Parts: sequence; C-alpha cells; structure tokens
Amino acid sequence: MYSNPEIPINNISEPTIQGEGSNVGRKTVFVRVQGCDYKCPWCDSKETWGKSGTLKQTRELSRDILQLLKKHGIDNIVLTGGNPCLYDFGKFIDIFTGHHISVAIETQGSIIPYWLSKCELVTFSPKPPSFENKDVLNNIINFIELVSVNETNCEAIDIKIPIINEEDIIFAKKYLAVVKMANRMLKQKQEKNLKHLRLYLSVGNTNINSNEPIRDDILEAYEKLIDEVVHDKELDSVYVLPQLHTLVWGNKKGV
Repeated sequence: MYSNPEIPINNISEPTIQGEGSNVGRKTVFVRVQGCDYKCPWCDSKETWGKSGTLKQTRELSRDILQLLKKHGIDNIVLTGGNPCLYDFGKFIDIFTGHHISVAIETQGSIIPYWLSKCELVTFSPKPPSFENKDVLNNIINFIELVSVNETNCEAIDIKIPIINEEDIIFAKKYLAVVKMANRMLKQKQEKNLKHLRLYLSVGNTNINSNEPIRDDILEAYEKLIDEVVHDKELDSVYVLPQLHTLVWGNKKGV
C-alpha cells in the first residue's frame, strides 16, 4: 500500500474552521488527499475519486503546511479526503507533533494503518445504508481496543454518522451500543490515554450538486433529526450537530 513515498494532494485549504464533531468551530487547515476506496452516492467530495492530484513528498508537504500555519497562527490540521488512510502519513505526523501541532484525521474506517493512533483526534465516518457501502464496525472496535490498552497519541475518537433515513438511525444505534460499552470500560481504568469517545449524528446532505445556498434545507432536516433523537429513548447519549460548513458555505469547495 505504501510503496510510493509521494502523497497525491487534492487541496490544502485556506485557514477555515472545523465544521463537525468535537472540534467544531476550531480554526484549522484541511489537507485533502486524492483517492478513495469508497464511491458513496451522497459524497460531497467526488472530485477526490480520480487519480489526479499534486504529488508531494512528505518533507515538501510538511514544509508548505507549516509555513501556512505559522503565517495564520494555527495549531491544528485535519487530514481528510478521499481517504487519507490509503497513504503513509507516519513521518508527516511525527514532524507536526514535533512542532506541537495537533493532527486530526477524518476517515470512513475501511483501512486502519499503523500510524492512525499517532493522530490526536481520529474521526470515523462509517457509511450508513443510504450510502451503499460496506460496514466497518469491526475495524472501529479493534481500533478502540488498541488505543484503550496501549499508550498512543490518540486522545479522542469521534464517530460521526450522516442520517438520511430511518434505516440510517437503526445503523447508528448499533454504533451507539459499542460506544456505550467502551465508555463503561474506560471509566473503570485508573489511567487512560483516551479522553473521550463520542457518537455524533448529523444531517446527510442530499443537495450535493447545488450551487445555491442549502442552509434552509439543512436546517429543516436538522430540526427533524433533533425531534427524532429527543423522542427516541435508545438514543440517550448521542450528540446531534449540523454540518456547520454546509450552513455557512453550502457545497463550496476548498473551505
């Protein structure tokens, strides 16, 4: 998998904010790779599916990003895609950790590379039935166990699931059961490296081809999702958040 030391980059964002999960609102820079092993019908980053992209060596890529962070006073980056787990970011993360820069990652969880636990925040976005892809629950369970029993750099795991229909809610409950069981086990440990493990539900964006503002549609769907969650006793410890970036920028790329 890692025979090529170069990483294909789709885009390095200008300074922006994180739109989802436990770091929502945090000032950051997104490093978006080219290439994905999934082809989801509701994907908002289909431009990453092809084999194009600018090939960057680890040293060159890290130098360019460090300069951008220093210029704008940012101490956090997010690896995203596509699927960044297709490539070897091990040395890249070491460089940023050495500069006291927090590295987070967003991935669907289909591939668990050796370096994933080097990331301070790991966000898994398993695809529910409406996204028509394979489930990765066992991969995520194995990773939770790994960082629970070993000392790693991973301090937090977010699991975020976009909800489009009722079948997706049923899917999310399966993940909630795992999150609750893991958190009960973590509470029993006197020393723990993993500070939190949370499940986030968000509104799935079905207007991915629209060039117009979509906030009204997103807010309407968000209100419905909140209503469903608060009236469902089984969804007792989930976090319901909108995708903040869709409210502000819609489907605009590079933000």
